[in-house]
Amino acid sequence: MRWSTLAAAGLLALLLGLSPGRAAQEDALAFGPFHALVIGNNDYQHLSKLKTAVADAEATARLLGERYGFKVKLLTNATREQILGELNRLRAELTAEDNLLIYYAGHGTIDRQTNTGFWVPVDSAEDDDLKWIATEDLSRRVKAMAAKHVLVVADSC
Repeated sequence: MRWSTLAAAGLLALLLGLSPGRAAQEDALAFGPFHALVIGNNDYQHLSKLKTAVADAEATARLLGERYGFKVKLLTNATREQILGELNRLRAELTAEDNLLIYYAGHGTIDRQTNTGFWVPVDSAEDDDLKWIATEDLSRRVKAMAAKHVLVVADSC
């Protein structure tokens, strides 16, 4: 595990008010249940492959689950349909008592003409935004969730 991944996951937990010394049950009683959607994409079909996004996502998922008691859903080498499907599932299932962390590691891009950022799933093409996921779409889905707190962390360029 890279130090930066460990530090980032620890910082995320601190931002959410968790401490590794407390039991996950105590945290759940004080703050409500903690969920994480962790996405790591390396194996792009039409873009350059990445080397560490999946490993970073796996390490983050493991740390959040084992050390901080999150209920974690890990997606590796995920398509647009898989990512949006999981966000839709979370929207339907989470309540006002829940907390959610969304972590994305993979390719991203910006359309400079519209100043729009995008996550780039593994089934995306470089010059075709048909399968990209706009930050506006992510924001709309997050705003529609009933979760008490939602934190999005994107490690992409």
